[in-house]
Amino acid sequence: MNHFYTKYISSSLIQHLFNTVFFPYFTIILMSQRLSLDLWGEIIFIQAIAGFLLLFLNMGIEFHGTNKIASSSNRDKKIVGKYNFIKIINIFLVLVFGYIFVHLGFFPERIFFMSAILSASISLNPSWVFLVEKNITPIISIEIFFRTIFLTFIFLYVVDDNKGSFYIYFLAINNLLIALFSSLYLRIKYTYLFLIKTNYMRMIKKLSGLFYYQISGISTMMLPVIILGSLSDFRTVAIFGNADKLFKGLRGLFSPLTRIAITIFTKIVDETRKSQIRLFSIIFITGAIIVLVLLGFSSFLITFLLGEKYAESIPVFNVLIISIPFIWSYNFLVGSYFIPKKLEWLITKYNILLLLISSFLIPISILLFEELGLSVAVLLIEFLLFSLLIRRFFKKDKIKQI
Repeated sequence: MNHFYTKYISSSLIQHLFNTVFFPYFTIILMSQRLSLDLWGEIIFIQAIAGFLLLFLNMGIEFHGTNKIASSSNRDKKIVGKYNFIKIINIFLVLVFGYIFVHLGFFPERIFFMSAILSASISLNPSWVFLVEKNITPIISIEIFFRTIFLTFIFLYVVDDNKGSFYIYFLAINNLLIALFSSLYLRIKYTYLFLIKTNYMRMIKKLSGLFYYQISGISTMMLPVIILGSLSDFRTVAIFGNADKLFKGLRGLFSPLTRIAITIFTKIVDETRKSQIRLFSIIFITGAIIVLVLLGFSSFLITFLLGEKYAESIPVFNVLIISIPFIWSYNFLVGSYFIPKKLEWLITKYNILLLLISSFLIPISILLFEELGLSVAVLLIEFLLFSLLIRRFFKKDKIKQI
């Protein structure tokens, strides 16, 4: 069993590192050097909107589906098809409401259309089913194969703005190919059906709790670039967006902490508190050391990787990475304490509070101080969440002392 969990966690980390670190970093470096600031900023803006739309397309289906399949002794081979039916209806609804916003002048039609295509291509990926089946190797192989083809293609073909303007379409096609071949594998190997009609409203009701939890937390991460793109120009988006993407790659290195911590601390009963505090301290100190090292050569790193035209991204990056120890630490606490204690509602409450603060603080920061002010606002928001979670975590010990 221990060997299985070691292999399972190792495979999950490989998939995670490839999809959230190597693949994004390669494209950021390549496209930043080849495309203009305006075009790359527009692409970053489109990707941010797509990430936000994805919340409405998936609605927490991956988490709900993982629990549904894993907790069932007999696999429901129609469950994937039912979830895909919900996603397709959601895609249709997003298109309808999106074009209403386009008609009202909130977004240019081209920006919305490309964002919708990209989010739809991502939503249809059934990678979560492989995790439930404890067979991650096939999805890793499929993703690495098609991502490698994509990286080779853009390296050879996308050399300037004329060809770079089709980047989002190329990326969406690549995502769809991964979704198609992954679904075919699940159909052949596990006989999962791709599309099954189901009661839409009943399913939405079941998904609503996870949807509120996700949108209250993840949307805060999407807001900076979306608001910046709405209030400023794409050149500014490129300056902030590249620093933000590099920062998110670093913060994402330890995002599996939550899942791993859930696995460990829902099984450990004895001395859980001591283990939590000890590991929390190690994670925070490690993050702080990495930040100090990065601050020492970030100016060389960014200009070397992205080019001299991104020199303005250096102070933005330096401010953003200060929050890494806070992010890694509270991700660990969420997995080791809050979720095992069934306190997701508390995190949702904090996330809603931060979402309200962000909606006010981010636009003010952009209008007054542009991209550098926005990076400070992001740092303050991350620190506030860290403070709230730490306060709640240690509250139990204070009560005992009294």
